[in-house]
Amino acid sequence: MRIRLNQNNKNNRNFANVSNAGSCFGIGCPGCGGCNVINNISCATGATGPTGDIGPTGPTGDTGPTGDTGPTGGAFGTFADLSSYQPQTVNVGAKVGYTPGRLLSNNFTFNGIDTLTVQQTGTYYLIGALMPSSTSGGPFGVAIAINNNIVNPFGLYGANYGTTSGQEVVAFGLENLTAGNTISLHNIGPFAITIGGNIGAITNGPSSRLTVIRIF
Repeated sequence: MRIRLNQNNKNNRNFANVSNAGSCFGIGCPGCGGCNVINNISCATGATGPTGDIGPTGPTGDTGPTGDTGPTGGAFGTFADLSSYQPQTVNVGAKVGYTPGRLLSNNFTFNGIDTLTVQQTGTYYLIGALMPSSTSGGPFGVAIAINNNIVNPFGLYGANYGTTSGQEVVAFGLENLTAGNTISLHNIGPFAITIGGNIGAITNGPSSRLTVIRIF
């Protein structure tokens, strides 16, 4: 007896043979050889690409807290203007006195006799002057002392080298001062000086002046 194979069974057998033949049907990873997708083989990692463009700037952060309030200044800053209208004799090395005298100041203290005290640290312009009497001959020397110290060799000095009586002598300069420093005016000449006197009808004209101004 001759048996005829079913045509559908024949087709199924042929399809199975083809699918098991190890062929990958030309399907694979781009850049890889073979049939890695079908055979479940991972491709090697490619090179890192170039860095992208920088992104936009982020929003501005919150404003920080307000700082502490600084010290209160006067309407015209920090200054002292001390003057004497009383004749006096100032010995060599001694301080000039300002009793009686006149004081205009802000952020300074005065001991009531001969010394100013700084209340604010800063850089100051200082000027001090002596007005010798008509009977007091030179040469004259004057210095502005800080904490009773006269800075050497070139401090806040003034000199008048003439010998004629009545010649004004002035010391001035800039100095960095710290709160608590004291300021006074001293006779550094070779002789005691008599300062002040009368000017015509004016009795007890100016005898000395010490001015200090904080510039920054």
